[in-house]
Amino acid sequence: MLKLKDEAFFRSEPSSAGSAKAGNLVTLASILGAIRRHKKSIVVIFAICLGAAIAYLTVAPSRYTASTSLMIDTRKSQIIRTQFGSDPPLDASIIESQAEIIKSDDLLMKVVKEYKLIEDPEFAPQSEDNRGSFWDSWLGQVPAPMNTEALERTAAFVVSKNLSVKRVGLSYVLDLRYVSRSPIRAMQIANAIANAYTNGETEARYDATRKANSWLKERLAELREQTITADRTLQAFKADINSAATSAEAQVTLRNLESTVTATKSLYDAYLQRSIDTAQQQDVPMIEARIIKTASVPLSPSSPNFIVILGLAIVGAGCLSGLHILVRQGRIQTFDTADRVEAATGLRCLGVLPDHAARRGINIARATRGDFDLTLARSVGDAPFDRPFRQLKLELDTRCRDTACVVGITSSLPREGKSLIAFNLALTASRSHERVLLIDAACRGGGLSAALDVSIQHGLRDVLSGQVAATDAVVRLDAVDFDFLPSGSQGSGRSNAAFFNQSRLEVLFKQLRPHYHKIYIDLPSVHEVIEVKSFMACLDEVLLVVEADRTQTKIVVEAASALSGRFDIVGGVVLNRARPQGRSLAHEGL
Repeated sequence: MLKLKDEAFFRSEPSSAGSAKAGNLVTLASILGAIRRHKKSIVVIFAICLGAAIAYLTVAPSRYTASTSLMIDTRKSQIIRTQFGSDPPLDASIIESQAEIIKSDDLLMKVVKEYKLIEDPEFAPQSEDNRGSFWDSWLGQVPAPMNTEALERTAAFVVSKNLSVKRVGLSYVLDLRYVSRSPIRAMQIANAIANAYTNGETEARYDATRKANSWLKERLAELREQTITADRTLQAFKADINSAATSAEAQVTLRNLESTVTATKSLYDAYLQRSIDTAQQQDVPMIEARIIKTASVPLSPSSPNFIVILGLAIVGAGCLSGLHILVRQGRIQTFDTADRVEAATGLRCLGVLPDHAARRGINIARATRGDFDLTLARSVGDAPFDRPFRQLKLELDTRCRDTACVVGITSSLPREGKSLIAFNLALTASRSHERVLLIDAACRGGGLSAALDVSIQHGLRDVLSGQVAATDAVVRLDAVDFDFLPSGSQGSGRSNAAFFNQSRLEVLFKQLRPHYHKIYIDLPSVHEVIEVKSFMACLDEVLLVVEADRTQTKIVVEAASALSGRFDIVGGVVLNRARPQGRSLAHEGL
């Protein structure tokens, strides 16, 4: 008997409607089962995604990012200051405006000209995503050569695409980043743009100061002429009047002229002082921005990011795998619990045999040679691992009270584990000191007869054809202490239907029943309708084996309907190779 690591769960009562509904809920076990069923597809999806990511990382050119920081002075200096109030602070819109100035074409053109970027292949037109170049070359069209100005504007466009300027939080600091294929070039251009901006601000302020100084000089000249004219008018008026005969009206006019002269001189003095201040600002112009962090040569590439690319590949593969599982689960439904089997087939689930993939190399041939240190065939009481089959045998015994009970084990499709279940049931019965016969009726090959490592000359086909007697075809397996009737030779060209005649089978089992307590038959799969139907009249019980998470629901329902619709001897269903949560139990199936 196959060795199990834990006791399987066997049901003794039919499930209720509530439990059937609970079985339809998505559980961790069902999710893990779905992943296990589609593990090959999942491995392929992950391999493709990771392969694409690695290929991209191999082909994609490395790019380096250099950064510098600019501080915008909040104390905005004004050339013409008002007499009252203080300078207003800079607001957020002005900071954003400075960022746009840094990205302006005129400023970038200065950098292009300073470093002669048109001579660098990275900034050449063919290095860009020029969609027309392919078609032009394919059509044999040679693009017209570009002049120097066009080349400079193209290079400035490349610089603008690789440049990013962002405000740092709510501060007055601008973070300037430039990306290039060369780490040295990235550092050079980042610093060049920052210097071009500060130099541009200095030149703009110097130019504004110069223009203001020129305007003040013109205004001073006008005020000087006005002052001289007012003073001359006052002196002439004083000479024309006689102080002794001065009238009241003349005195008023005199005072007005004196006030005009005084006001004109005061205004002239004020503008003269402002002109002096402006001249000083022109000599040492103030700037509103300064570099607080100079760009350095980046030591490692910023893109492609190995961790990010692989992370995206893994996430993408996971999403695609999940989508694949959802699509496949929607199209192909299988069983994973006893409740679902009973709800779909209407048959009672007699047992759930856990799965523990047959990686340990345990097989029926080794059991028949006596390698019981690897199986549970040493004795019934040696370990609790044979308990699932003892419970299944007990369930069958309560349903079949005849002296010699004949039980057929079949499945919806081949290789669902029915052969090994039949073998283990026979082994369990023999350990209960019962006379047991195991018959291999799956005569299409690949069944128990092929798995048993014994010398076989005759079998069931030979007995049914009348070539040998049943007692001569039965083989005694001393290692497992029960008899075995193999399927027989395949030499005849006659079909199985010709051998599996119902009347012949009835005669055979009439001869065999008096000699055994239990007769277990490894039947063909249900889709082999003729062979299965021939045996039905000779059976006391039929077990339908269903492989969990593999056999489609539609196929199982059709098989159950075919059996239960014609015969009333179908005892129930055995769910094989199931994976209960928290366990790792298995059967090796044929």
